[in-house]
Amino acid sequence: MNNRDIIINGLTPRQKKMLTVMWNLDSPEEYFEWYENLSEPMQRQADILQRMLLLAMVDNQMLEEHEVTGEAAQYPDARKVLGKFTLKGHL
Repeated sequence: MNNRDIIINGLTPRQKKMLTVMWNLDSPEEYFEWYENLSEPMQRQADILQRMLLLAMVDNQMLEEHEVTGEAAQYPDARKVLGKFTLKGHL
């Protein structure tokens, strides 16, 4: 598996800061402790960012797998649906 940067476009400075904090937590326990101390609106923001991060990671894995097999340009319908999300420029 290649080490590919995870890129999520269109984030606000606050979202970038929150993702940096999330990324630097060392364990699920640390994450949940941090999360429980957030206000409800910030918890919702963390939930959204977590999902965006997971989608970006899956997107990277899909690209890596298809680069190996030469199928990166296939699956146009799936790419179109995934392109509707915030992860623009990666599909």
